[in-house]
Amino acid sequence: MEGKDKGFERLEHPPSDAQVDFGVMEAVQDGELVDVHTLVMSFPYSNAGFAVPLPSQNQECFLYGLKQLFHQIGGVPRRIRIDNLTPAVKKTRSIDEEAELTEEFLRFQSYYGFDVQVCNPHSGHEKGNVKNKVGYIRYNFFNKAPVMNSYEDLTNQLFQELNKDRDRLHYEKQVRIEDLWLDEKNHLLALPEKDYPVWKTELVRVNKYNEVKIDNMFVHVPRACNYSQLYAILTWNQLKITSPDGDYSMIFVLI
Repeated sequence: MEGKDKGFERLEHPPSDAQVDFGVMEAVQDGELVDVHTLVMSFPYSNAGFAVPLPSQNQECFLYGLKQLFHQIGGVPRRIRIDNLTPAVKKTRSIDEEAELTEEFLRFQSYYGFDVQVCNPHSGHEKGNVKNKVGYIRYNFFNKAPVMNSYEDLTNQLFQELNKDRDRLHYEKQVRIEDLWLDEKNHLLALPEKDYPVWKTELVRVNKYNEVKIDNMFVHVPRACNYSQLYAILTWNQLKITSPDGDYSMIFVLI
């Protein structure tokens, strides 16, 4: 039959090639169910997986999460395959043009030295390993919502569980995942001596209710209307509102 080939091309997965994606899961914090945006990194060669729970999928959380994953694996993947994640991709790939990455993600990529491959639109098979890993983590470790004392505490819980999980056979190679991972680790890039600083500064508008809008969320800032200009300094878990001369400063914990 003539026409477009509907089959998929088998992808190559050399050591130190990683895939990254978010999965929204539930945890219990202070007696209530909360959404946890879990950033998952998988390595198709060994089928090893790593995860960092985060409060959001904004750029600060995404880059902070990647840094935590690099420290968990003890190095930097040579290539990372991503979907069209908003914190990293400014313009999606088309038939005629490559995807356009955000400036902050490009700086982050350059600092750590990894290559990036953005999936084609509507091509879920191109990151099938990490999609399966997100589902595996959700089914095995979030089937009953875990109690989360803090994001750092839940990160440590997942790290320990995923370490133990590597003591099983690779679904296809019939070799222990841990043995494959120990070989794959030798192909990672070295971590820089210093971490890349992840934060964002922006001029914010104050409404008549003394509120500023951050990531589509209104934050009440006492006496904010008294100032003609205010800046927001945003990290993955903290917001600092300050005046240009430093005369006014408020810090808000976001988690």
